Amino acid sequence: MYDCYAGKILRVDLSTGKTETQELNETLARMFVGGKGFGAKLIFDEFVPGTDPFAPENPMVISTGPLTGTVALSPKCSFATKSPLTGGWLDCTLGGHVGPAIKFAGYDVVILSGKSQNPAYVFIDDGKVTIKDASHLWGKSSHETETTLKKELGDQEIRVASIGQAGENLVRYACVTADLYRQAGRGGVGAVWGSKNLKALAIRGTGQVGLSDGSRFNELVLELNGLITKQGKTHNKYGTMFLVDPINDSGMLPTRNFQEGVFENVKKINADAMLRVLKPKNVGCFGCNLKCAKLASVTGGEFGSFQIEGPEYETACHMGATCGVDDLKAIAYLNLLCDQLGMDTISTGGVLSFAMECYQRGILTAGDLEGLELEWGNYNAMVELVKKIALREGIGDLLAEGTRRAAEEIGKDASRYALHVRGLEIPSYDPRGALGMALAYVTADRGGCHVRAWTIYEEVMGGMDRFSTEGKAELVACRVNRKALMDSLGICEHLGMPAIFMSLLEAASGWKIDPIYSSAYGGLLENFCIDGDPIDAGERISNLTRAFNIREGFGRKDDVLPARFLEEELPSGKSKGRRVNSQDLTKMLDEYFQLCGWTEEGIPTRDTLVRLGLPEAAQVLWPA
Repeated sequence: MYDCYAGKILRVDLSTGKTETQELNETLARMFVGGKGFGAKLIFDEFVPGTDPFAPENPMVISTGPLTGTVALSPKCSFATKSPLTGGWLDCTLGGHVGPAIKFAGYDVVILSGKSQNPAYVFIDDGKVTIKDASHLWGKSSHETETTLKKELGDQEIRVASIGQAGENLVRYACVTADLYRQAGRGGVGAVWGSKNLKALAIRGTGQVGLSDGSRFNELVLELNGLITKQGKTHNKYGTMFLVDPINDSGMLPTRNFQEGVFENVKKINADAMLRVLKPKNVGCFGCNLKCAKLASVTGGEFGSFQIEGPEYETACHMGATCGVDDLKAIAYLNLLCDQLGMDTISTGGVLSFAMECYQRGILTAGDLEGLELEWGNYNAMVELVKKIALREGIGDLLAEGTRRAAEEIGKDASRYALHVRGLEIPSYDPRGALGMALAYVTADRGGCHVRAWTIYEEVMGGMDRFSTEGKAELVACRVNRKALMDSLGICEHLGMPAIFMSLLEAASGWKIDPIYSSAYGGLLENFCIDGDPIDAGERISNLTRAFNIREGFGRKDDVLPARFLEEELPSGKSKGRRVNSQDLTKMLDEYFQLCGWTEEGIPTRDTLVRLGLPEAAQVLWPA
């Protein structure tokens, strides 16, 4: 096995308490690289179609990339499973220190299956793996759990990923929290852990990542750090919060549940306000010189003194403008509460704003909400509702199901205000202001997701016409495959994927790596060759996750936007009068499917799957 892979897969059966170690297959490494790629292949092969996400048989695959654990801006690992929120494919990346710790402990992949009879946590201590009782941790927040385990295990350097009360109570958008403030966030990975009675994963790894050519690798890291210094100044100063102003200026900042695209009090929640009000210091993931995270010590507010890493752009928008809140300390506290309880801030903000619009329109009353008055901007009511959701108390029990299920239960036209794609709540870019994002949302393998194809760079930051359909299918297809490759390598997304990462992979693995560039949009790096053979990893992974969703019953009928974006025009700002024309969306989908080698219904063809070395998927979708 090549140097930068640990070479082992760890299987943990929580039902039997047995653990097993397998050798990592070299073909798997070449074809799927690592991270998301490993998750896609293992989940597709081992998941029984139609299995309920909360069933013990639903596996969770945690996988690292070949560069994870090196100092080449590569802290990421991937969590893959079937989503309890959408019922389809789900993978999330986690930064911080957990991925490197897994690698240092000697594993590329950890597969969790089954269900423990009692609350449990898994302790990986280099090559020794034990399943321990977690009854004393059940009911504790993720922060309390991490602090307690480090103390009990006698090592502050142990890395802990855990769920809070939301995961225990199977909130369908519960997350896994690590390093106190980092999340595998979207789609309900924390709820899958809760369904398995798994409270935490603790890792002590004392090894290191092997490098085929350490001297060359270190030279390249110095070059990469120079690139970070040159290109990462904005991220270093503001983190992702730098996006608040340009997105608001473009008229596509979701305000009051996407009723508007301009927030009148944006200057109270933007990047400059963060620096002024929260006064954060820069921190970063393992081996990171970008240091885009912001660690703030908040004092003097009505919520007392507390520490929080964030808020990031999505949280500031979804807990802020989307709910009509302009108090940054309140947003930071809501961020902290979600971190502690273990809830995805995007879906939580989406659920809260959905409930607030239902309250605005009389669909939900104060009586339905146990006396909570959910006027726009009422962050105290939001705090109480977040707690109710995590504990599934009262109306919180219904809202814990996510906007799609909650709206269906409420009725009274509530579904019109539930803004999601395939059950996953829409992030903080109004698609009426950038048609590439409209296509990105409906085609993303995990539902309404912005990171699969973040076209904002070209459409808002660049010179591309954001209201035109021209070239958007090609842009989205290129970005989807590129992101799948990035998530498989284990690298941070904030620098993009410059060619230096290919050189780093070559020095780390010993493979002869040749990058392949897209012909569009500045020549985005989208593929590479290993020893002269194009591996098509990003495209292969994207087709396999699409095949998973097709197998689970999804198809073109589900690649749709909420009616609000198709029928209601934005009322103000630089996107005033804009909506997503259904004919434009159909045109982009047709072009996208054709580019991907899929049928008109969005099903990968047999020829496409066979070309990509996926004969098993071809047999499933196209049985003889």
